[in-house]
Amino acid sequence: MDTEALLSLVDLGSLSAPFAEIDALRDQVCAERPLTIETCGMRKQEVREIVQGRVDANEKKLRTIGERIVNRMQSFHHAYPIDAQEMDATVEAASEYEAMLHTVFRPMICLDLNRPSNGY
Repeated sequence: MDTEALLSLVDLGSLSAPFAEIDALRDQVCAERPLTIETCGMRKQEVREIVQGRVDANEKKLRTIGERIVNRMQSFHHAYPIDAQEMDATVEAASEYEAMLHTVFRPMICLDLNRPSNGY
């Protein structure tokens, strides 16, 4: 397959957002000092440090969210040990908790919708 055929398979519009982020990052790093052959290595290092900092911050957020999820799962295990005995308290087991949530609460929601209101 030739290059033009391969390019026709790519949705170039979907690439605009990442390139816009890269352009903004380049502008941020090069705004104070012009990019030259002599400064290219230093600018590359600056960009690498910024990107790594963002990656580290996002990993920390994900780790914190995962810990919160597991803590809630463990609380569920302590509150309902019989119902949760075959479920793991891990992020990977989230689909099991979601299935239980839908099984338990869906009938309650349907029952509540069928209950006549008191005018409120």
